[in-house]
Amino acid sequence: LDNNHAYDFGPTALLDTRKNLLTNGIAPVGAGKDSATANAPAMFEVKGWTIAVVGFDKVVDPFPEAVAAPGHPGTADGHNENRMVAAVRAAKRDADLVIVAIHWGVELDTQPRPDDVVLGRRLVDAGADVIFGGHAHRLQPLGMHGDRPIFYSLGNFVWQNLSVAGSTTAVAEVRITPQGKVVPKLLPAYIQATGHPVLV
Repeated sequence: LDNNHAYDFGPTALLDTRKNLLTNGIAPVGAGKDSATANAPAMFEVKGWTIAVVGFDKVVDPFPEAVAAPGHPGTADGHNENRMVAAVRAAKRDADLVIVAIHWGVELDTQPRPDDVVLGRRLVDAGADVIFGGHAHRLQPLGMHGDRPIFYSLGNFVWQNLSVAGSTTAVAEVRITPQGKVVPKLLPAYIQATGHPVLV
């Protein structure tokens, strides 16, 4: 739920969406009834690994009321770097792997913003093992900070767009070795004129 459209229909719709996801077995991250809920991780047990997923929204500028606060529903504030770092550190205390989903960047840019590169590295230093970014609607390079991947933007995947740049996308594949090594890979894909993605 950590994106700039989560609040399009206001707080009631956001909380309804969160409730509907939970009712259907989908763990929402990056938004909630208050800042504590919005910054809280979703926790999973997978093959003996404890995995935490946290989400943040750095693209809420047009709607500052969409930012979660104490007693106020909204998205996890992607502009509050100290709070983000604290959330990642807290998740890492209880998890073997921490995945960060972050809505950031500028639409149509094919390169990450320098401040997002710095933020991504800071989140890795705080304990993030993999970062998945979105919002640009364009495929951006896979970055590494040490041995941890930062997928700045995977582009579009369900979007009919007639431009070549808008239709060029990828699937992120991340393998974790038994020793905890993170092995990232981008699988190239293309969105057909019908709007259906295909691997190439």
